Amino acid sequence: MYADDTTAHVVGNSIDEVILKLNDVAEQIHSWCIKNKLTVHAKESKIMILQQRRLIGPLLPVKMGQNCLEYVNSEKVLGINIDEKLSWKEHTDKVVKSMSSKICMLKRLKYLPSNMLEETVIPATTYCISV
Repeated sequence: MYADDTTAHVVGNSIDEVILKLNDVAEQIHSWCIKNKLTVHAKESKIMILQQRRLIGPLLPVKMGQNCLEYVNSEKVLGINIDEKLSWKEHTDKVVKSMSSKICMLKRLKYLPSNMLEETVIPATTYCISV
C-alpha cells in the first residue's frame, strides 16, 4: 500500500522557521505511515520553497525517517507543473508542446473520428483551466 500524491504545506516568517515546521510535518507523516503500515519512499518525496525572493545559501535538511528530502525548483502535482515562483511558465510550455503534437497528429488524419476531440483535445485544453 502506498500513500501517493500526499502534499503538505507550512507557512512561516523565515526560511529557518519553515524548515523546522517541515521537519515536524515530515516526521508526523512518516510516523502515521508506519502506524498504518504504508510504505514511505522518502527518495520520491520533494520539498519546494515558494517565495518571491531568491534563496541564498545552503538550506537545512528536512528528514523523513533517516532520509533527507530533496529540494526542487519545480514539480508536477496532480498533472500541473508548479514552480517555486508560481509563474506557470513551465506548465504552459508543456501544455503548448503537448497541444502542438496533438494538432500535428490531427493534421495527419484523413478523417476525424467523432470521439477524438472528446478523448484527446478537449480534456487537455480544459484541465485546470479555472486555475
